[in-house]
Amino acid sequence: MFLGQPVAPAVQAFYHATLRVIMVIKSDFPEFLSDYHFNFVNSLPEHCIQLRNIILESYPSNIQQPDPFLKHLKIDKLLEIKQNPRVLSNFDNYLLLNNLREDLENYSRTRNQQIINDICHKMEQSEEIINGVRRISSNVISAVVLFIAHQACQQDQGVEHRDTFKFIVHRLNDETRLYFLNAIVNELRYPNNHTFYFSCIILLIFAEAGREIIQEQITSIFLERLQT
Repeated sequence: MFLGQPVAPAVQAFYHATLRVIMVIKSDFPEFLSDYHFNFVNSLPEHCIQLRNIILESYPSNIQQPDPFLKHLKIDKLLEIKQNPRVLSNFDNYLLLNNLREDLENYSRTRNQQIINDICHKMEQSEEIINGVRRISSNVISAVVLFIAHQACQQDQGVEHRDTFKFIVHRLNDETRLYFLNAIVNELRYPNNHTFYFSCIILLIFAEAGREIIQEQITSIFLERLQT
């Protein structure tokens, strides 16, 4: 059974073999999975939760993970959260589609709300074909999320960019919003600037959702990640 669905023995064997290979890579070359997490995660079928979690929990070998059970642990005091993660994936290419990068830069400069509508529309219209089935392009959605985060962390405009995330979440349709929220949660990885930033973003979106569907989608994403 695969997330409640029966699958052929050959598919099960292939998946288990893939898990073993990824575990070996994670053990010996964790930076490879960490640096290219964008490509790996967005290439996976939605139901490969365990495989996705293994990739997202990979971190550079020079990072010392804090003990989560430490009594007086203060995440905002960790030196690691001031460091940007290394992302070697060329996610910028996906922003060239429909001039999304230009829209994001224009919005950052002008704060024109109409541009947010245009950005949301383009994300909703983005698509990729997986096994003959059309779906929203997770690559495009994730590229938008990473681009906004890079701007926020480099320009020290965290408050303004937090509002950008809120505006987008409220204006997307339900299907695209789920992809967008998943892309945010995918950046909650090892201690670094992005992890801390996105942890604040997701809490803010949940607290100020104003609509039950948004809170339900966030909750469902975290519950899904706990299935493995």
